[in-house]
This record gives sequence, C-alpha cells and structure tokens, in this order.
Amino acid sequence: MVGMFASITTADRVASWQAVRAFRHRNYRWFFTGAFLANIGGWLAGIARGYLVYELTGSKLLLGTIAFASTLPTMFLVPFTGVIVDRVHRKPLMAMTQSTFLVTNIVMALLIATGHIRFEYMVILALIDGLAQAFQSPAWQSLTVEFVGEEDLMNAIALNSMQFNMGRIVGGLAGGMLYDFVGPSWCFGINALMLGFGLYSLMQLGIRPPSPKASRTNAYMNFVLGMRYLRRRPALKAIVGMAAGVTVFALPYFTMLPVYAKDILNGDARTQSYLLTAIGVGALMAALMQAVDRTEGGWGRKMLYSQIVLAISVAIFATSSRLPVSLIALMGCGASMVGFMTSANTSMQLLVPDHMRGRLMGVFVFVSMGLTPIGSILMGWSAQRWGAPIALTVGAAIAGTATLWVMLRMKHVREI
Repeated sequence: MVGMFASITTADRVASWQAVRAFRHRNYRWFFTGAFLANIGGWLAGIARGYLVYELTGSKLLLGTIAFASTLPTMFLVPFTGVIVDRVHRKPLMAMTQSTFLVTNIVMALLIATGHIRFEYMVILALIDGLAQAFQSPAWQSLTVEFVGEEDLMNAIALNSMQFNMGRIVGGLAGGMLYDFVGPSWCFGINALMLGFGLYSLMQLGIRPPSPKASRTNAYMNFVLGMRYLRRRPALKAIVGMAAGVTVFALPYFTMLPVYAKDILNGDARTQSYLLTAIGVGALMAALMQAVDRTEGGWGRKMLYSQIVLAISVAIFATSSRLPVSLIALMGCGASMVGFMTSANTSMQLLVPDHMRGRLMGVFVFVSMGLTPIGSILMGWSAQRWGAPIALTVGAAIAGTATLWVMLRMKHVREI
C-alpha cells in the first residue's frame, strides 16, 4: 500500500514538472516573471481606459476609436518592424519600448489626477503606446524559442498564455475595484510600477545578438525574402489567414465589454471586471490543459475546432442579457482563443527558420494584433448604428461560416 502511494506521488510529481518544464531555463523564468507583472498592470490600465472613455463620451464609436488608435501603428508597421527585429539587438530595443509604456502610463495617471484628462489626449497616448507595441511584439514573440528550444516550445507558449490570463484575472478584478474605490488614476499609476518591475526583469535576460545572415541583406530585401518564403508555404499562409479572420470578425467582442457592462447588464466598472475575469478563467483552464499536453502535431484541427467554439461563444454572449449566461459564454471565448493562438503560434515558430523568425512572427503579430483596428472601428460603427448585439452576432456568424468553409475545402489546413 505504501509503495502504491509512493508511486502515485512520484507520478504526480513527474506530471507536475512536465506542466512547467520550460521553467528549467533561467532566461525563460525571468521572461515569464517580467511579462506576468506587466500584464497585471496592463489589464488594470485596460479596464480603466475602456470604462473611462465610455463614461467621458457615452459613444460606442469612440470606444472603438480608442482601440483603433492603440493598434493602428501595429497595423501599418509590424511587417516592417519584424525586419528590424531581425537586424538589431533586441534587448535595448525592448528596453526602449518598455520605458515608453512606463512614461505614457505616468502621464495618464497625472492627467486624470489633476482633472485635465480629455479624450483627445487619450488618443494621442494610445497612438504612442501602439507605436512602441509595433516594435515590442515581434521582438517578444521571437524570444521564446531562443530561451527554451524546440523541445519545450509548446510548453513555454502554453505557460505564456497561462501567465497572460492569470494577469487578466488578477488585473481585471483589481481594475474594476480600484476604478470604483480610488479612481482610474491609480490604475495607470500601478501599471507604471509594474512596468518598472518588468523592465528590471528584462535587464536580467541574456539575449543573442542578431543573426549575421539577416544583417548581411538590406532591410528591403529581408522583407521581400520573408514575404516570398510565406507565399510559397501553404501551411503558413493558412495560419495567417485564419488569424486574420478571427481578429477582424470574432475578437472585437472585447471592445464592447464596457457597453455590455453598463447598458445591457445594467452594471458598472466592477461588472466589466467580472466579464474580463470570466474570459481569463476560461483562457487559464485552456492554457493549463495545453501546458500538460505532450501530443505532437494536430495543430490544424485544434485551430479549426477552437475557431468554431469561439464563434458560438461570441454569438451566445452577444444575445445574452443575463450576467451568469454572459460569464459562461465569455469563459468559452477565453478558452477557445487560447486553443487557437497556442496552436497557431507553435506552428509558426516551428515552421520558420531562425534567421526569418522575427519578420515572419511580425506578420503573425500583424494579423493577430495589427488588424485589430479594422475590427474595432468596424464593430464600433456597427454597434452605434444597429446595436452591439446585432453587430457581435453578425461578426460571429461570418467567423464561423468562414471556418466551416476552410474545414470542408482545405485539406492541407487540417493536416498541419
């Protein structure tokens, strides 16, 4: 009997270690810690920004506009910033972008605290953040495989997703409470403090210099070679196309959370934080499952099934006026989005060579983040004209129909 319990304990220990095996790499531990702290602060500020805009303006269109402004530079610049990431040392580059985020959050906190905040100032600061994000994202995305190698890549990406959504839960809950009890300026001030901790973690990382192969070719040729490589590989094109569809038609539900919290569910900033937390809980559960999953391949099927679940979940959320139903639907949104992004990200990382990883991950960031402005402004305009439930339902229907078409007609996607 004792031996049986000992063997179970040993098996449990092995399973637990497998779930976090990427932590055996020192660089990855610092990478994870810095990102986690920055994400908590980012969700604090995100809650405050969205609800503050809706309180100041009462406009669904302007709510979409602020999301448009924060991601507009990513839409135009990321395919090219990915080339730059391949050619320069990423550590000082990311130190500059992290410092930019820190400064803009301090400015936001001071503007709110002194009563000088205006929507126009928020747009300008969102554009500056977006410009920094256009450089930060491809650099950050390209580091994971360098820190852990291909063997632990899937686990590291799942852990990245887990920390992102743990940050969403902690920051989302705290953001709503802080907004109601002490005001939005504290949300931005605490985010600045978290970014400072994140900057310290970044300084502890040992990051390789750029590949000589990327540096020997001029920047334009680097970009052309990357696009040529992408065009000739159907699997990569399929991943990029699916990510684009999700970003434009399904993910803009996130932009409408303040509308649902205030107008449809008759709540306040805390209600929005509950909605955000539900997304995080679903995403965290999916990330935990991904972390312990050692199954190789099948990423195409996982991407397609995840997209179908996402479309259904968004449609249920869109038509719900009851908080419990909305929370369950958003848990489905979070879980399915993690399933899709983890599979897509892993596939991209493994299918591209080292010297092209920055620019091709830049393309992935472009379609998964850079197209967000199009989805946000389209959703804001549609919601202003026909109402948020109709706008979200139509977006979900388009995303679901497109996924079914890919599932039935494109065999090579299922075989990724």
